[in-house]
Amino acid sequence: MRPQFQFRLSVAVGATAITEGFGAVGLWQRNQILRQPFFMGATGWESTLRFHVWPWPIKFAAIWALPAFIGGSVVMIPVRLLFEALPETAELLPTGALALLLWYWVASRLEKYSPTTRWAALFVFLTLSLTGALLPLGYTGWLFPYGALVWCVAALLLRMAGRGAQGMSQMP
Repeated sequence: MRPQFQFRLSVAVGATAITEGFGAVGLWQRNQILRQPFFMGATGWESTLRFHVWPWPIKFAAIWALPAFIGGSVVMIPVRLLFEALPETAELLPTGALALLLWYWVASRLEKYSPTTRWAALFVFLTLSLTGALLPLGYTGWLFPYGALVWCVAALLLRMAGRGAQGMSQMP
């Protein structure tokens, strides 16, 4: 197996596993919180509490794979219109496939660098995602603007990485 393909595949599979694992744990924690009796026998699911409860693992997973999270939400809009009784967790199904594609692309951009630089960049991104999940940024501040800003900067750096490598290969 070519080293580039092995790096791309390992990053894509590993990052998707992180996304799905933390997302599943976060959804489980959220369900446990919202199932508790809240007011006059009603649960948190039957109130506006469901819009305010976001455990840190799901925040981390959403920041870590924000483009896949947004893409999965957009893909599920017509499905949600057809199947109104679909559970919230089913809406996140396309996110896994999109996360695999997203991280494969990220790894393909990073493979132009040395192995130390590649893994350091992924570690920095992981740290930034975890920081955003743990900071008290309000009900949605962790996603927008924090997560969006982190991904915009990452996308710009990855794009510049691609152009820098192309410019070097065109030199005489």
